[in-house]
Amino acid sequence: MFSQKKTIHIVLIIVFFVGVFFSGALLGFYQRPLIERANALSSKTSLSEDVDFSDFWRAWEILESKHISSVDTPTIQDRMYGAIQGLADSYDDPYTTFFPPEESKIFHESVEGEFSGVGMELGIRDEILTVISPLKDTPAYNGDIQPGDIILQIDGQSTSGTTVDGAVSLIRGERGTPVTLNIYREGEESSFDVTLVRDIIKIPTLETKIIQDKIFVISIYTFTNQTPSLLRNALSEMKRLKLKKLIIDVRGNPGGFLDASIDMSSHFVPSGKIVVSEIFKDKSREVVYRSKGYHSLDFGVKIAVLVDKGSASASEIFAGALQYYDVATIIGTETYGKGSVQELVPLTKDTSLKITIAKWVLPSGESLSEKGLVPDVLVPYEKNEDKKIDNQMNKAIEFLLE
Repeated sequence: MFSQKKTIHIVLIIVFFVGVFFSGALLGFYQRPLIERANALSSKTSLSEDVDFSDFWRAWEILESKHISSVDTPTIQDRMYGAIQGLADSYDDPYTTFFPPEESKIFHESVEGEFSGVGMELGIRDEILTVISPLKDTPAYNGDIQPGDIILQIDGQSTSGTTVDGAVSLIRGERGTPVTLNIYREGEESSFDVTLVRDIIKIPTLETKIIQDKIFVISIYTFTNQTPSLLRNALSEMKRLKLKKLIIDVRGNPGGFLDASIDMSSHFVPSGKIVVSEIFKDKSREVVYRSKGYHSLDFGVKIAVLVDKGSASASEIFAGALQYYDVATIIGTETYGKGSVQELVPLTKDTSLKITIAKWVLPSGESLSEKGLVPDVLVPYEKNEDKKIDNQMNKAIEFLLE
């Protein structure tokens, strides 16, 4: 999930440290003797006296003078990018990473909502590249990629040790070109290959339909800046039709913006009640987000919310708030469990850092980073070849008609 707020102090610290360390180090005193460079660097960074940057420069010079490779020697720019990525990797957080120019461009395209790829949200679980959810009507969705699938290889390249964004850069590509994923799925005897053809991915947002002339269904696919207004319009339509049974389907919803989930929760959660809390690094700082109390459903509505292991981040916050205040019954399977927020910090005009800056805590006091939501009614998804029978949706309908 991405915070839309600007945390200036974090930006300044990162830009200062990386800018002084790499730009100053490489350009300003690369020709100076090793000890002089290390001492100058230490005095500029105001870091602990325990940090000895002479080790870094010694490694740099050894590699520079001795390394021989069958491929082209990396440029100074490549080595600088590698050092920054190594710094990010040292935090042992799959969601904290460095974006060099090409990956930064790809990431911005995905946030803007349209790109060429196969259409699925990825995550790292137990250090393994895992599918959070395929997006509806994309090559991944139509190719039967499922939440929880483990991706072992991408076009024959092992995903061991890869980051989410590194995997994304391998999967993205020109429209009409194929990419082959080697997948392990729970319940299968062995891994298998799935070849998908890349296409332009337009991230879906929200759809509505009516079942049996009695039940209003709102399917929410992602939490964008536009989703709150779409939800408001959907609820107004439901009220106009005088329907009093509602299914909100956030299965396969990988999340999105926090502000959207707070705004949307405010249609259901009583005014002033806590929706989620934001806990920062030093744990002494906490930001509490409360319902705005829109009272959109003051005409009495019975609500079921559908979730699965593809429901993550903002969708978990939304469902968790409705569950805690007993305004909806949660049906499906345990959710993914992504309870952290990332901030995108520009580093240069064409590079950036994506950093985990906080964790989310539900009104119950539970952290989503430790486990996902547990439904009130557990209904494992039963695979149907033609996808016409949806046992979880059927259970929600049954519950509302009781």
